[in-house]
Amino acid sequence: MIIFYFRRRDEMEKESIINSNFSMQGFYFDTVVEISIYCNLSKGEYILNKSFDFCKYYEELLSKTKEGSDIYNVNNSDINGFDVHNETLSIINRSLYYSELSHGNFDISIQPLLKLWNFKSEKKIIPVQKDIDENLELVNYKNILINKNHIKLRKNGMSIDLGGIAKGYIANRIKEYLISEGVSSGIINLGGNVLCIGKKENGENFKIGIQKPFSERGEILGVLEICDKSVVSSGIYERFFKKEDKIYHHIINPKDGRPFESDLIQVTIVSEDSMDCDALSTIALSLGEEGGMKLINSIEGVEGLFINKNGNIRVTENFQGVLG
Repeated sequence: MIIFYFRRRDEMEKESIINSNFSMQGFYFDTVVEISIYCNLSKGEYILNKSFDFCKYYEELLSKTKEGSDIYNVNNSDINGFDVHNETLSIINRSLYYSELSHGNFDISIQPLLKLWNFKSEKKIIPVQKDIDENLELVNYKNILINKNHIKLRKNGMSIDLGGIAKGYIANRIKEYLISEGVSSGIINLGGNVLCIGKKENGENFKIGIQKPFSERGEILGVLEICDKSVVSSGIYERFFKKEDKIYHHIINPKDGRPFESDLIQVTIVSEDSMDCDALSTIALSLGEEGGMKLINSIEGVEGLFINKNGNIRVTENFQGVLG
């Protein structure tokens, strides 16, 4: 039996007064952050301000450049180490899990190599092999030593960078907070790391555009319809330069100190956990089409969309997204 429920007009008008859409932008984690929610009219502004307090807190906790952050302190403590907060420890432990899962392709100790390449600089310089070799000696996740909350780096000159996973953790935490405040519909966008709460207020799925590789920002390849999940893409087009017809991109191989040589140009991951999306999008791209597809197919609740260098699109076995 199907029961149809019709609300009176005055009920709908009352709901539109009680609930409304709220949106706010800020600049954190070196990117634009936007949070949009549908919630009680009297609480919307407070909830968004509190959400951005989370952003400020985590930037001050996890930034590698902000003096006094846990990561800054670990990186500048030589081999003596530093006691970190529980949340920092949780992210580092999760990062080491992904390092094992990827056989070392994902490695938060890669900061010496990232600094050497410096894709943010206007000068597009390929590091000399001698410098790469010297910095490779400082990159190995197995040299991150953990004793309770105390983090030590085994070699002087080692440093870590949580850029490949921190936004996923932060998005998860903001979502938890929003739900605790009664928000049942919303979208968190940390510079392309997208996490949705439920569906849109009108009952439709959220529509998330997938960036078309090597095209103008905002030019999309297609649209994914998702509900209560996260979407993150990694691609070699995000930060790169070209020399002698060769592309040098920002996803650096911790094993040889150079950009990964992959037959993929973009991987999009969909999962309820934004940390999974963050790390696995990079890992899958690094493994290449066959290796990445095999890995994502083996993980329950994780979906993937792969684009190879020929422009061909493949999706994982359990892919539920609607690409329109």
